[in-house]
Amino acid sequence: MLKHKRYLLIPALLLAGALVSAQTATVTDRETRGHQLMRGTYNVGTPQATEAECRAGIAPDVLARSATSLYKCRTENVYLGTYSAAAPVVCPAAPAASTSSTSQACPAGTTGGPIVTTVTDTYTMGPPDACLVTSVRTSTTEGVCAPVVVTGSAVYISPAGNDSATGTQAAPKLNLTAAMIASASPGTAFLMQCNASHTMAGKVVLRNLSARDANRITIGTYGDCVSGPPVLNYPANTVSAFEFGQNFGDGTPHEGYTIQGLRLVRAPSTNEGWGIYFKNDISKVTLQGMSFAGWTTNINAQGGHRTREILVQSNDLRGFAGGHGVLGRFTDSEFLDNISEPGATGFTHAFYLSEGSGNVLRRNRIIKTGVCTGGGITMHSGYTTGQGESSPKPIAGVTVEGNTFEYSEPPAASCYAVSLSPYESAPAPGGFSEVIVRNNKIINASTPINVVAAPGALIDGNVVINTTDFGQTAVSYRNYAEDPADLSGPGTVSNNTVCRPSGSSGITAPAGSTVSNNVVVTGTAATQGVCAIAI
Repeated sequence: MLKHKRYLLIPALLLAGALVSAQTATVTDRETRGHQLMRGTYNVGTPQATEAECRAGIAPDVLARSATSLYKCRTENVYLGTYSAAAPVVCPAAPAASTSSTSQACPAGTTGGPIVTTVTDTYTMGPPDACLVTSVRTSTTEGVCAPVVVTGSAVYISPAGNDSATGTQAAPKLNLTAAMIASASPGTAFLMQCNASHTMAGKVVLRNLSARDANRITIGTYGDCVSGPPVLNYPANTVSAFEFGQNFGDGTPHEGYTIQGLRLVRAPSTNEGWGIYFKNDISKVTLQGMSFAGWTTNINAQGGHRTREILVQSNDLRGFAGGHGVLGRFTDSEFLDNISEPGATGFTHAFYLSEGSGNVLRRNRIIKTGVCTGGGITMHSGYTTGQGESSPKPIAGVTVEGNTFEYSEPPAASCYAVSLSPYESAPAPGGFSEVIVRNNKIINASTPINVVAAPGALIDGNVVINTTDFGQTAVSYRNYAEDPADLSGPGTVSNNTVCRPSGSSGITAPAGSTVSNNVVVTGTAATQGVCAIAI
């Protein structure tokens, strides 16, 4: 995410309409007196200098000043007059903030995106003796275009193709099937035609035991991707669009897949379904530049199974129906630059990760234009026993950094932004170690930051903004008193900024923690500077 700021000073008179001075008996003007902008009138008297002398600077601009009189050199002429001060001038209101966005698809030969550029102009008025408008422009660019990597052969798939064809771009195939993927040579890329609607018969199982990280099986795109992605349409009863692993008893490890630039759509259904479904022992998978519609949960990793080293980047994870944007047990995985939304209830979330260690969530944007009633980034520990483990374990290594949460106000009580906690009824010990929650911006969450049973946690540099003050705790960091066997101990809460209309700091931490340099901003200042809503 790149941000650029541009500062522009605009005279307020140009915004409100300039005052015109005329050579009449009474001239309305503005003048700074005692460092306060006043409005008053000049009662015209006898000229004291010629206009030429005034313009040449021979005559001083202000010849004399007293409490009620002012001799002033005016551009029209030089008058001797009396200035009667009136009430302080009220500067015109600053213009309302404006936001515009542009979206651009990735060019042909690449996948991912779209590249969304959002430009926000915010304005402030002041100082009071100048009535100048300050404009701050923030430009945010999100999305990644990446080349389609083909290390082996390519198979082209088009709605106008034929399964008996050779699969070249000139003679594409019609369907993408599990059998094609299972028998493909390492490095093969299956390229779906962009700006086209593909009818899918059902789920596609991905299980190629020859693929490796350096020679991946790729499902990507080709053609006019600027006009639109390939849209893969699945029937209503489809359990998953792409499913890694054959069955629950299949423990054979496999790795090396990339899925890029597709839109996965399921017809309306009352049955549960997942866009991407990981199960068994799968690693080194990239999901990039994708979008979803009609799935209960967009990306699901089966609890207790070994889903490792997954990169989920620049996807649109919104539009899930009753579930989550991302759900399940991931280990050593990264979730970067995605856009999502909170769940519909306190039990559904944009990201809901359980048990797995070593995960990083960075630069994601979680948006809710209506009332937020669900979770943002949520992690629970200590419930299920993973493959190869003898019992549930605490989570070791969590980084939640540089994410933004943009919720409308006021939120429901079940609206969370960042929440890390053990399962309440899970076997002990639960909890977290090596936790970093840093540089996130959270707007209007009823529970902005909740970290439980995480000794040594670093909660640093976050900005928590609430435009409605209902007594919420901005940073709730505590041990889990209900289960003394869970991990416990102090940590660090530092350099956080809490912006709220009124109230106290709203920061708690376990005994012995380092709590320093946290700032609470209230009143008008809670809407300006670092507390401004604009991202």
